[in-house]
Amino acid sequence: MPSVGKVNGTQFGVFVNNTLIAFSTSCSINISQETMNVTTANTGDWNSRTVSRRDWEISCSALMSFDSSVTNKKFFEMYSDYISAQSIVTIKFKTNVSGDKFFTGDAILTELSLDAPNEETATFSASFVAAGPLFVNTN
Repeated sequence: MPSVGKVNGTQFGVFVNNTLIAFSTSCSINISQETMNVTTANTGDWNSRTVSRRDWEISCSALMSFDSSVTNKKFFEMYSDYISAQSIVTIKFKTNVSGDKFFTGDAILTELSLDAPNEETATFSASFVAAGPLFVNTN
């Protein structure tokens, strides 16, 4: 049964090739549309536009871990599997609740950063950009 009411952000995760990114603390998806100016003499003093291209990107932040018992994707695995290998991956932005809708598509990992402040938990962030269309599916 799909989620009802307000959805808690902790229910969402970013999955890369069906593997959850480990220890995620936040995630976001941005979907955009570009427009093209199609103004003519007939439109008078007003611009007229139409949709030209669409784009999307997904990003997440997570706690850093070297724990080998965790099977989810971690920082160094993401580097070797997706940046060093220049891979296109299938990414999902979703909950694990049966019946909930989710976004999925092919993407490229474009940015991977590690932040290790003094006396605080180290974190990393990852950004993926579209390598094709974005689809909506249901768990």
